[in-house]
Amino acid sequence: MRPAKPITFQIRIKQIITASALILASLAPSPAPASPAVNVAYPQENEIVTENKIIVKGSASDPSGLTDLIINGKGFTLKLSKNMEFERKIILVPGGNSILITAINSAGEATEREVLIQHTPPGVKPIAPAATAEKPPRAQDVKNKQPAQPRQQP
Repeated sequence: MRPAKPITFQIRIKQIITASALILASLAPSPAPASPAVNVAYPQENEIVTENKIIVKGSASDPSGLTDLIINGKGFTLKLSKNMEFERKIILVPGGNSILITAINSAGEATEREVLIQHTPPGVKPIAPAATAEKPPRAQDVKNKQPAQPRQQP
């Protein structure tokens, strides 16, 4: 379980009468940090590929900076960066394959993007739809070094 995140507030001074007098102010919670953006350029959702290896390509960005990028349970070593492009070779199994990309920003906010594809070797009929693909480990399982929990099918 993650520890609770501290809540930050912005203080806006409305009026100062004198240096030693009453100061009127208002407290408002700071806006919640935005989650990172993840875009996958290749492969496309439900794409059918004949090769048993592909290169996943895409980009991730976040105004506060990215600290982690994980593709199918394998992380990248990152310097704090607001934008990054990625490429990672993935070995496919015949049938449905799930590719899970997770980007984590400096505030600890995460975005997951899953792409389901079908690997059908040349001359072979499709074995299983991409929706039945084996699910890769979740980012929290990789970071905490715990075994992946099975994901429930929708």
